Amino acid sequence: MPLHLASFCDIIITLQRNIEVRWREPERPNGEIIGYKIVHTPPGANFTVGADTLSYNIRGLEPWTQYHVKVSAQTSAGFGNYSELQNPVRTLEGKPESSITDLSGRPLNTTTIELTWRNPLRPNGQITKYAFSFIPHDGSEIYDTHMVNADGARVSKDLFKTQYPGLKENTLYQVKGMAFNRVGESGWCEAVSVRTTIGAPYDVVVMATSESTLYISWESPQGIEVEKDYVYVLETTGSLKGRDELVNEHEITDKSTFGVVEGAVAGTQYSVRVRARLTGGEGPWSDPATLTLSDTIEPLIDTSSVAPNTSVPGALLLNLAEIIPEVFQRPGIRVSVVLLTLDNKTERKRRSTKNVIFTTDNLTEEPVQIEDDRLSSGGNFSLQFLVLKDDEILYTSPPTPSFSVKPVEGNIKKKKVPT
Repeated sequence: MPLHLASFCDIIITLQRNIEVRWREPERPNGEIIGYKIVHTPPGANFTVGADTLSYNIRGLEPWTQYHVKVSAQTSAGFGNYSELQNPVRTLEGKPESSITDLSGRPLNTTTIELTWRNPLRPNGQITKYAFSFIPHDGSEIYDTHMVNADGARVSKDLFKTQYPGLKENTLYQVKGMAFNRVGESGWCEAVSVRTTIGAPYDVVVMATSESTLYISWESPQGIEVEKDYVYVLETTGSLKGRDELVNEHEITDKSTFGVVEGAVAGTQYSVRVRARLTGGEGPWSDPATLTLSDTIEPLIDTSSVAPNTSVPGALLLNLAEIIPEVFQRPGIRVSVVLLTLDNKTERKRRSTKNVIFTTDNLTEEPVQIEDDRLSSGGNFSLQFLVLKDDEILYTSPPTPSFSVKPVEGNIKKKKVPT
């Protein structure tokens, strides 16, 4: 039996799936060499060659895998001791054969998604970076690929995490990722669905429409337009003499961006906030709006300088969009114009919805021409403006200053002359 091989056993070249090894004949073979056995681990495969062969190309190996290689000489008495390489040898890198695994995501806020994942099962090299694609579910827009360095994303040995900001609010995304090593990239992994959260309502305004009524308006959060079923939750907290007390919390079920709170008390400071309630949960609260209710209610519609254009006999020209504040210019709200007849130029007013001469739920920048039989006869008049939801009056403005309207020609009422 040969005692051992010579100490020299070397690697000539390594490739992604090949290792070529060479060796010398044993110095004390103790017989005629009839062949050699080459063994590599993993997985413990072995190969035999003839006595005249002093090198062997091991094929079919895995890329970026560490192998131990050893060689034994054979005589008629059997195989001798192995002479193995002092250090294991690693094959070269290859493109990843599989993509990242266990990809999952969750929304951190209205515009940011956090992702976690693990490395490919067969990375075939050292993973250096990752790429993620965020595609809205409706396919309307593809965001730039988000690149992440492996070192910066590592949480533990094989767990990685990143955050991607700048997404749309309340939007469902299909997210997929891939891994890169120094040779190339894997394919995309299977996509996961992640939805960013709804935003908070904004520009919340609270006003007093009477000594005991609050009117609250707000702007819809971005992203709410994709939702079919949602309500707004309106929370009103009153503070009297420094003591906070929850006064009211109710739902606005018709998707209106305004609400009314009755039973307010003068001298109380009110804080109001709003959020959207969806089928899958609730959005964040808005920033609060505050109001201290006083005994004196300031007019919400400034009518002191309203002067209709009366250049057309028997008619009025009004630009309602300039008169009615934006907080009242909302879907679900109607504005009515009330004509008040002034007898003998006095301020005796006929306050009644029967005097409504014009109603609209669509205020435009263009003036509207309003006609009425009383205007046709000419005279002195004043106007009031009613803000309504359905048939409920939310607010009644003070009357405008008086103005005169010329009668329509041929429609002047003649005074009777006594006979």
